[in-house]
Order: sequence, then C-alpha cells, then structure tokens
Amino acid sequence: MKNRKNLWRQAGSLALAGILSLGMTCSAWAATSIEQGVLKYEELEEVVSTYNPTVKNQTDGHYTDIADYQTMADDLRFARQDQLALAEQYKENGNTEAAAIAKSNAASLSKSAKQMDDRIEALTSWSGSSSVRSVVNTQVKNMQTLLINYSKTKANQELQAKNVEMMQAKYESAVTKSTSGLATEADVLTAQKNLEAARNNLTSTNNSLESQKEKLCQLVGMASDSALEIGGIPEADVTFASSIDTAADIEKAVNNDSSVISARHTSAKGTAAKNTRATSEANAEAAARTSYEETYQALLQAQTQYQAANEAYQSALLTYQSLQRQQNLGMIGRLEYLQGEVTYLQSKSSWESAKLSFRQAQEDYQWMVTAQ
Repeated sequence: MKNRKNLWRQAGSLALAGILSLGMTCSAWAATSIEQGVLKYEELEEVVSTYNPTVKNQTDGHYTDIADYQTMADDLRFARQDQLALAEQYKENGNTEAAAIAKSNAASLSKSAKQMDDRIEALTSWSGSSSVRSVVNTQVKNMQTLLINYSKTKANQELQAKNVEMMQAKYESAVTKSTSGLATEADVLTAQKNLEAARNNLTSTNNSLESQKEKLCQLVGMASDSALEIGGIPEADVTFASSIDTAADIEKAVNNDSSVISARHTSAKGTAAKNTRATSEANAEAAARTSYEETYQALLQAQTQYQAANEAYQSALLTYQSLQRQQNLGMIGRLEYLQGEVTYLQSKSSWESAKLSFRQAQEDYQWMVTAQ
C-alpha cells in the first residue's frame, strides 16, 4: 500500500508541473539560481512551486488524497475479484442463492471502485487542481511584493548611510566652530541629536532589510539566517499601459474572476433559484469590473508618478555631476559636497521607489486580468 501511495505522489508531482505550466507565464521548467543561493525575481514561479513550504504542504495533501483513493479503488477491485471467485465456487457446488449474493456483492464493489476512479479523475482535472494553483499564485504574488519592497528598502539604505555621514560631518563642524566661538552649545547639541536620529534611521532600515530577507528565506524553504543573495527587480515596461486593450482585458478579468465563475456555476432549479443566480452573477460581474477599473487607474497613476520622479532624478543627476566637477576642482568643501550628495540620493531613492511601484502596478494589473 505504501508503495502505491509513493508512486502516486511521484506521479502527482509530475502532473503538478504540467498543470502549473499551463496556468503560469513560464513555458518550461528549468534549474533555477536558488540552488546557487541566489533568488531571482524572474524565477519566482519555478522557485515557489518547488521550494515554498505552503505550496509543498498543499501539493502533498492533494496527492495524498489521490493516493488514498487509488488504494481504496485497488482494494475494492481485489475484493470484487474475490467475490466473483466465490460466486463461481458456490455455483459449482449448486448453491445458486449464495452465488447470486456473491455476484451482487461484486457488482456493488465494482460500483464503489468506479466512484473512487471518478474522484481521482476530479482531483487530477484542471478544476480539481485549482486549489493547488491558487496557493501557488498567492505565494508568487506575495513574494513579488516582498521582493519589490526589499528593493525599495535597499535603495533607501544608501540614502540613510550617506545621511549619517553628512550628519557626522555637521556635528564635527559644529564642535570645531564652538571652540572658536562660532557655534553655541545649543548648536552642538542640535547637531548631535540630528546625528543620533540619522543613525537610528539607518539602524531601522538595516533591521528592516534583515527582517525582509529572513522572511524571503523562509518562503523558499531555507533557514532564516541562510546566506541568500537577493537579485534585482526587472525594469518596469514604460510602454506597458499604452499597449493595453482595455475592452478586451476587462472581459478577460470578468470571465476569470473567481466570484463570477462561482456564480455562473451555481446550481439552480426553478425560477426563483435561477433569478437569484442571475442576480449574483450580475453583482459579481459588476464588482469585477469595478476592481478592474481601480487596478487600471492605479497603474496609470503609478506611471505618472514614475515619469515625474524620473524627470526629477535626471535633473538631480545633472546637478550632482556638476557638484562632482566642483569638488574635483577644489571649489567646494567636504560638508557642502556631502549635502549635495544627500540631495541627489534623495531624488534617486524617490525615483527607485516610483520605478518599483510602477513595476508592482504592472504585476497587479496582470494578475487582475488573468485572475489565476
């Protein structure tokens, strides 16, 4: 029995790969970089399907059920054969009544085995595997968001570190000036408090990065303290919104919406029940259209914010390059240069954040349309 279950689990794992490949964007399963300790955004679907603990638990349970039903089907067929053999014996001995009972038992066992077969077929069908796909997609979406947030925090870390360096320089300058009477004790105290605040912000950012990384490690089945390298996020497609066919996509979003599908497949007998189903379907479709419109508008807003941040960053970059030339020529001091660097990094951090938010909005839109 255990051997049969193991064989079904193995077969189930292969079936799962085929099922998931139909519902995801990847066209083929291949080795991922996670084996080398690198988590890449582009490989999330494969990594989640293979290593995510929640997904593994779901698939193990799903294919354990299949194995159990197969075991029962096999046992029922073995019992049927026993009853048929017994019927033959009774017949040969002239006990027609007992033979009839044995044949009836065999028919009942055959019917039960067929029910087990039907259950297995249902579990291995596209709709039967929907719970597995749903868990995979939920985990992929979750990890997409976590990776994007991690990258935002990473971009902010550079700014916070430079801000500490600038505040340190300001504090040292205030102390130096105070010895010459050019700064008061209050000035020194203010500079010290600003430095402490900058250090606290950097510590908080570092702790946040560490916490996010630990979570990512756990979601790919690794120990939280594993030496996992986090890859970057692919650039947002600046032509994404302009290439959208809203009329076609809204219909896809509605037809793929789980609430709409559920309402459409609700059994209804009689006029009243059918009217109720029609109302539920109409309400579900309206909600799906509203959700699509909100997601689409969020995408357009993210694009506008990205464009504004990009323009601001390009301007800040030119200013920063000019500042670098002045510093190389000895025209400005270290403190003034650090202040300019911080201003530049603030613009860069805002640009990185807007760019990542635009990428997130694109992912949200694609999930909305496919609703897998």
